Amino acid sequence: MKQNLLISPFVGKIMRIARMQLFFLLLVSIGKAEVTHAQPEIEKIISVNWSNVTLKQAIQSLEKRASLHFVYSQNVIALDQKVNLVSKREKVKNILDRLLIPLQIKYEVIHGNIVLSRVLSSTVTTPASVLAMSVQERGAPLPSVAFQPIPDRIVRGQITSETGEALPGVNVMVKGTTVGVNTNNDGNYQLSVPEGSSAILVITSIGYLKQEIPLGSQTLVNVQLKPDEKALQEVVVVGYGEQKKVSFTGSESIITTRELKQSPTALLSNALGGRMAGLVTVQRSGEPGYDGANIWIRGLGTFGSNQSPLVLVDGVERDFNNIDPHEVESFTILKDASATAVFGVRGANGVVLVNTRKGTGGKPKVSFTVEKGFLSPTRLPEYVDGYTYATLYNEANRNADLPLPFTDEVLQKIKDQSDPLRYPNVDWMKLMKRSAGQEHVNLNISGGNTTVRYFVSTSYFHDKGFFIEDPRNAYSTNLGRRRFNLRTNVDINLSKDLELSIGITGITENRNFPGTGTQEIFNLMNKATPILYPMVYPNGRIPGTVASAQQNPYGRLTQTGYATEFRGTTQGTFGLKYNLGRLTKGLSAMGRFAFDSYSSNNIGRKKNFETWLVSAENDPTTGEPIYNLTAEGDKFLGYSIDTWGESRSYLEASLNYNRSFGRHDVGGMLLYNQGGRQATAGSAIGSLPYRRMGLVGRATYGWKERYFAEINFGYNGSENFPRGKRFGLFPAFSGGWVVSDEPFFKNNVPFISLLKLKGSYGIVGNDQINDQRFMYLTTLKTTDGYLFGTEFNNGIGGIMEDAIGNANITWETSRKSNIGMELRAMKDRISLMLDFFREHRTNILTQRGTVPDLLGIQSLPYANIGIVNNKGIDATLTYRTSIGPVRMDLKGTYTFARNRIIHNDEPTRRYDYLRRTGQRIGQPFGLEAIGIFSSQEEINNSPKQVFNSTVVPGDVKYRDTNNDGTIDIYDEKPIGYSNIPEMVYGFGGTFTYQGFDLSLLFQGVGNVSVFRNYEGYIPFAQGQFGNVLRVALDRWTTENPNPNASFPRLYPGNNDNNYRNSTFWQINGNYLRLKNAQLGYTIPKLWAQRIKADNIRLYVNGLNLLLWDRIKLYDPESGDGAGKYPPSRVINMGLNVNF
Repeated sequence: MKQNLLISPFVGKIMRIARMQLFFLLLVSIGKAEVTHAQPEIEKIISVNWSNVTLKQAIQSLEKRASLHFVYSQNVIALDQKVNLVSKREKVKNILDRLLIPLQIKYEVIHGNIVLSRVLSSTVTTPASVLAMSVQERGAPLPSVAFQPIPDRIVRGQITSETGEALPGVNVMVKGTTVGVNTNNDGNYQLSVPEGSSAILVITSIGYLKQEIPLGSQTLVNVQLKPDEKALQEVVVVGYGEQKKVSFTGSESIITTRELKQSPTALLSNALGGRMAGLVTVQRSGEPGYDGANIWIRGLGTFGSNQSPLVLVDGVERDFNNIDPHEVESFTILKDASATAVFGVRGANGVVLVNTRKGTGGKPKVSFTVEKGFLSPTRLPEYVDGYTYATLYNEANRNADLPLPFTDEVLQKIKDQSDPLRYPNVDWMKLMKRSAGQEHVNLNISGGNTTVRYFVSTSYFHDKGFFIEDPRNAYSTNLGRRRFNLRTNVDINLSKDLELSIGITGITENRNFPGTGTQEIFNLMNKATPILYPMVYPNGRIPGTVASAQQNPYGRLTQTGYATEFRGTTQGTFGLKYNLGRLTKGLSAMGRFAFDSYSSNNIGRKKNFETWLVSAENDPTTGEPIYNLTAEGDKFLGYSIDTWGESRSYLEASLNYNRSFGRHDVGGMLLYNQGGRQATAGSAIGSLPYRRMGLVGRATYGWKERYFAEINFGYNGSENFPRGKRFGLFPAFSGGWVVSDEPFFKNNVPFISLLKLKGSYGIVGNDQINDQRFMYLTTLKTTDGYLFGTEFNNGIGGIMEDAIGNANITWETSRKSNIGMELRAMKDRISLMLDFFREHRTNILTQRGTVPDLLGIQSLPYANIGIVNNKGIDATLTYRTSIGPVRMDLKGTYTFARNRIIHNDEPTRRYDYLRRTGQRIGQPFGLEAIGIFSSQEEINNSPKQVFNSTVVPGDVKYRDTNNDGTIDIYDEKPIGYSNIPEMVYGFGGTFTYQGFDLSLLFQGVGNVSVFRNYEGYIPFAQGQFGNVLRVALDRWTTENPNPNASFPRLYPGNNDNNYRNSTFWQINGNYLRLKNAQLGYTIPKLWAQRIKADNIRLYVNGLNLLLWDRIKLYDPESGDGAGKYPPSRVINMGLNVNF
């Protein structure tokens, strides 16, 4: 009976719980034995900054930031209550504790979901430590939950600022319990406390100091909060520091580390395409070691020698390609002048900022990843077989009224391969390639305590090319790369106010190459005919002749030795940060010093090789083939070495100020930096040190976190310009307005949670204007070509002018404007970032084109007179939702940038349409093809085409652009687009279901053109020694006089009329590809725990998987495809284990 009395109150409460809540409680009760796929996600390190947001908004933010999925009943969990929480680099589980425990909500991880339920009238033993958890207390044990009687005393009050302004969303909690509420829009609160207790109210809010108020017998408690100058804010990475995200008024794009790791590639630049708005990437080659993508930010803004962005890794100018993706904390591109003005003379082409990972407090965390991949070319050209080739070559000679080189008997031998030594049929593209592979291993360890935090990463990457090798060689002639990475980042709190940061990085890379250059080998593979000779004779001898046009591709690949390259990189970064709050709140000082060393050794072990040809008849005695030596070879490998080294140093010191005064937020930075580098060079000028120095400033102002203004400037210079003209000032201005915080907007457009408008204008520079240094100096050179007196047979030595100096040489100047918008709507399921930009680039270094020849200047001078305009749009759109148990995170990016040359000192052209001025950078010119002549009558009735060849039916017909009755070079005009796309886009998403995840990325380009009239494309470009593509079967013939055929009539050699730059050979280079796909599965938590692991994940991913385009012959990113090692298609399997 006594037992029933004890149980009945609890049973009564359970009976009053809603059905949905009971369902959740049942889930919780069995959850400890179920799969908890979300467990690794709640171990993530993130930062949040919630000020007066609803609980629902906070939950949605966590879902987005940490890839979590919450399950709850709206009848049980009050989603509209206001919360405030600030956390910088803290575990998600700690953030959940700090968020939910004060609200009397508990959570469990069930089937990969975070299930929320209400704690019934509970108290906790140490909740105050959870609420006030500092950075040093991350990872502290969770407070235990105990059930207590319902509180029975009501306490009310209002929370205001020092100015009397009501503060909504302030957290009011009874110390030592989980009893707490948030103030409403008027700053009012009401809560219950146990009667007769000595309760203490703990009051916290973002941006204000925490207060503890002994309650005593009071039932009405009004409190004024004081601003907390050290309150943390959610920040974004900007030039030389971080900035509150809400106050950032520039333009930038960010990619997550998770996205970077989805692409199984050696170089980071190949993982970026289609993922970041404003970024244009093109991978021209897939050759290991030289397979990095070219990148441009917002297209091309100059036709000068430097079009690439500035890249900073951990605040220092460095290459980012060889960084392992597991080392990356953040990857950001800065796009407008407001964001890049602090880089002054180096910011015109945009800036890439890469920050590597730092250590976090707590016990050591170990992450181990191993991957194995399989490589193949994305696409290789396909050529006709030997019999078809010989038949077509006869046709070509017939078209040229030449004798037929192949008799029916020879054709038959080629066809039936009865004598393959003399009449071979070789598919060079197929026989000279094999499967290739890659391996990748990474090990990360991080941890620390309140004093020292560390992050250590080591990785190994190895890939090989898909060339075959000669098994008789004692060395490899294939392409190959082995890279070892080691990175250590340590942060040490030397005192309360002083922090030391140390970063040490080492990278070694070993590369292997055939003795003949890769491009030459591919050229030979494209040109070598299938009937030239066998790849190798049965006795191992290499077929070939001494003629350069008839070289054996296999011999050049496997018999010319090999080359190795050893590259070493050592980087050290040391930083100090000192809190000067004792002088004035919000003031700090920072210093950074970096020293980098680079070295390279290129060793060549090359040789010439013997070549042989089989005689027309066999040996009459033995019946065996007779091999004739056609070229002598070397018996031993040669030896050569080329070394290179470079050292760089960098120093910066800054004062930083950030402080809030009521509704006003002010910030400032003043920074001095200097840097230099020195490298081995082949000339005295090249060996001189490179030097830069400058002053950087930033001032920011915000009011009510609604209106923002910012000024940035860089005042810096370079040694590359004349004395007195080496420094320049590059200012920028920007402003922002959070429209959604306006009362008129909140009340009328409730479905939009954020609408922020921003704009900027500024000036930035580019000092990398030419590869030649000190162009303000006139240089001289010696010559032996001077004629004097009566001696006309031998030149007389002398000195002559080489390059004419320009005392007014200076940097490029870019004036940039940007108007942007940030939008979040539909409960933050949809977000949009949209920017419109314009750029006016002046002072582009241009070689004079209007200097008359009569002045007798051998080398025309250069001047800063070029002008280019560039404008466009970039956008990022995301959508997040769930359909039943399936969670979807969709993302799309779009970039459009069009440039126009305004001035380049172009000489006068006969016709305006021949002018390059007014066209795009890299705009191709050519004739407009209007079909193929089908009859002599059509030729006679058309304008005369004068290109050193007789026009006959089957030849390409061109338009007479100037209507002068003659087709010549003056009829060329702008055709198509350049080979750098104007438009780049990407779309895809991540789909998760319980332990499974699927990620897809489609990437495409538009407004890009390529030419196909290179040697490997033109049939019989070198007569009998030019190959024929299969697509050439669609050609014009007398039997098939198709005016729209893919090829004109065949001809034995290069027909000057047919193979000119024209729209006939230009093709649309637009493409869409499945750039990346990944399928993963996270093993159940209980299984992982059997090996003491926190998380185990298996996955398979791929790169460059599918392709849709019009070229069909080769990968469209490789341009014209001539001699290019194609990009690789990668299928990769991986395992990740976390301890």
